Amino acid sequence: MTPSQQAKQYGCRSVKAVSDSCLVPVRTLYDWHRTKPELYRCVCLGHLALQASIESAILRNNSSKGMLRDGLGRPAKQERPCTAQ
Repeated sequence: MTPSQQAKQYGCRSVKAVSDSCLVPVRTLYDWHRTKPELYRCVCLGHLALQASIESAILRNNSSKGMLRDGLGRPAKQERPCTAQ
């Protein structure tokens, strides 16, 4: 099985996605797949855990207390209604 096929079997989008999130060069991941398969597996699963954590934090920030949040997790600025007098 190729490194790409195995990464997809674990649930990763691609070897490149694993490389980007774990800051490990793609070539190194391919080498680890061949010479250190357990390390390759751990890095792929770590990538999935990191992605799940990020998605969970985004969902938690967007839905906490029913408040809208901006991209940095701060409450979004809300428009004040115009009160004409």
